Amino acid sequence: MQTTQAVSSTTASTREAAAKASGSGLIRHYKVTSVAKTKAPSGADGNWYRYVLEGGRSPITGIRRGTLKEVTEHAKRCAADLNERNSGRSPSAWAPRKTKQS
Repeated sequence: MQTTQAVSSTTASTREAAAKASGSGLIRHYKVTSVAKTKAPSGADGNWYRYVLEGGRSPITGIRRGTLKEVTEHAKRCAADLNERNSGRSPSAWAPRKTKQS
């Protein structure tokens, strides 16, 4: 266990140092920067939109079928989910899960 904690602490320290060196904060705030109509993927039909989330090192791009309003709401939910994960309030996806006792 101590080895894992030491590695985690070192990794966190490295991330913090890199964030300070780059002038960016450790926690990033993602937001929807664009939603635009795009071509449907091959074999698909309907109205498709491309959305872009920015706030990290690289923009996150996605495509989704639906109305402009539906896709915009989806993109906003994605940004909110990413922000919650980065806030430290949400448990890590890799955190051990509690098991039910019989």
